[in-house]
Amino acid sequence: MIFAVDIGNTNIVIGGAERQGKICFTERISTDHKATDFEYAVSFKSIFEIHNVSPHDIEGAIISSVVPFVTNTVKSAVKKIMGITPMVVGPGIKTGLSIKIDNPAVRSKVKTVQATLPVKTSKEVDLVVNFVPAAGSTLDTMQYTVSPDKVTLVGEKDVLDTIDAIVLDTLYLQDLQPSQSLTYSVTAPEGTTLAENVGPVTVTIVVTGVTERNVTVTAFNCENVPDGFSAVPVTESLNILLRGLESEMAQITAEDLRITVDLSGITEPGVHTVPVTVQVANFANVGVKGSYQIVVDVERLP
Repeated sequence: MIFAVDIGNTNIVIGGAERQGKICFTERISTDHKATDFEYAVSFKSIFEIHNVSPHDIEGAIISSVVPFVTNTVKSAVKKIMGITPMVVGPGIKTGLSIKIDNPAVRSKVKTVQATLPVKTSKEVDLVVNFVPAAGSTLDTMQYTVSPDKVTLVGEKDVLDTIDAIVLDTLYLQDLQPSQSLTYSVTAPEGTTLAENVGPVTVTIVVTGVTERNVTVTAFNCENVPDGFSAVPVTESLNILLRGLESEMAQITAEDLRITVDLSGITEPGVHTVPVTVQVANFANVGVKGSYQIVVDVERLP
């Protein structure tokens, strides 16, 4: 017969099994951290007598334990009453079980452990898009929807308190089409997670009352011409793309545009390509799209 002992924090379960697998008896006694090996031996002998089992019938013994400081006491009790040394389940014993700690017999003298666990909560926040306005492209001229427009975040309260919305993108109003749809994926801010999977988010934008138009300009103003030099524009005309309210775009002409060429960086004569500044006069709701440059011939004065 094999004598088996399972030492738990509250109870010790013992039993006897024959080689054929038949369970002869099982009993349960209290785990007593202060008990001696003799006291455990007395308990085992009493159980044997109740079940008419002789210690001489025991061919082998095995102990499993989650209470390391009781293991040796029970091991000694088994040897005292049966005259055999029990096998203790642990590192090096091939049981088919995966034991995740290096040495289960190691114990600490620390009696109290203080642990701090983060308390996580959830918060619903908006999904938004930031729009950058410009002359001729204002928030009044567009509408947009976000679907879905909210998500739920999970995280520590202190982190969630700093988050009111997730910004999907920053868009320049001047670059928007009259009607367009954009698709985004949602990324949870640092320190948070999404409460559930969120599919693609669709942003639909509609711009109304705004149009674009090209205006051809032939007059250029050269400023900051270096002393001792003259400057003559070689470029004869520029097509300037304007964007603005339809009501103002219908009235604007080339005379309303001022093209300025800053030559302060020119130090040598020759033909130079220089960026220009385009200003729109008299029309607050019209803006310039893109950047422009012209060719200027700079000559030294005689």
